[in-house]
Amino acid sequence: MKCCGPLRILNSFWLLLLVPLGVWAQVHIVLHTHARWHKGLALGEIADISTQDRQIARFLSTIKLPEKIVSDGRVERSEIIWLLQSHMIDPKRVRVGGGPLLLSSRALALTKRMLLRAIEEYVRQNYPQVKIERILLTFHTIPLPKHEYRLSIATSSKTLTHIYLDVRIYSQGELIKRVRPTVLVHTYAKVPVAVRTIFRGKIIEPEDVRWELRPLRGSLSRYLKASELIGAVAKRQIEAGRVITKSAVEPDYAVKKRKSVKIVYQKGAIYIELLGLALQNGKVGDVIRVKNISTNKVLRCKVVRSGVVRYLY
Repeated sequence: MKCCGPLRILNSFWLLLLVPLGVWAQVHIVLHTHARWHKGLALGEIADISTQDRQIARFLSTIKLPEKIVSDGRVERSEIIWLLQSHMIDPKRVRVGGGPLLLSSRALALTKRMLLRAIEEYVRQNYPQVKIERILLTFHTIPLPKHEYRLSIATSSKTLTHIYLDVRIYSQGELIKRVRPTVLVHTYAKVPVAVRTIFRGKIIEPEDVRWELRPLRGSLSRYLKASELIGAVAKRQIEAGRVITKSAVEPDYAVKKRKSVKIVYQKGAIYIELLGLALQNGKVGDVIRVKNISTNKVLRCKVVRSGVVRYLY
């Protein structure tokens, strides 16, 4: 690029050496929202540059905008950061704000690159827990009359690995294009990981697990919340360092399916105890089905404590 020749890079290098770092930290670049395009457009023509050092201000204001940035008639803050980096300027030392900037006197078109940026921003704002792997989008540049357009982006459906979008492009209030891109993503969340080996039958306590940010695999229904995990019982041995999923644990049931239970019947002064067979698992307070061993009749019973249910008449 013309703006990045050996002489300009050399000037950037000496400027970084001669100017104290603290001065760079006070440099602010604020993009305008509109500017007139012409060949050789410089940064000082599209942004307000605020700094106490005239040498820095003069240098920044003369940096030319390459065709890569102005080709779509729109300039973003991210592109200014890239421009600074290409001139050996650490963007962490400079605060960039304002924009996005639209360039007039140049045929504006909605390009695939612009649409991809809009989709990336939509995903970042609406799904902060995901990382974009790739965006599948078939799209060709659309000329935009009077530099005016509006994007409507909505989610059609979502899985842990895919986000299906419905994108509609309007110009002057009229729908001119509709596309349905697919965003391939990695979904991250804090999941429980075994701190130590958890043996089968152990009731899981808070000190048995730690919560780590990891990519989710398979279905979201596999993963546990803290309220579901603590106090549950390990159905099998869980090795240290393994993610604990729902299939590895079960609630600490007071009554277990296909186990014998005592059925209590009480009405007024009448109190009867019967032998039953639980047809369902149940925690204290759950209503489950229990078979009366002597009559084979199925009863609705409430779990009152370990191995004991009360007949609901």
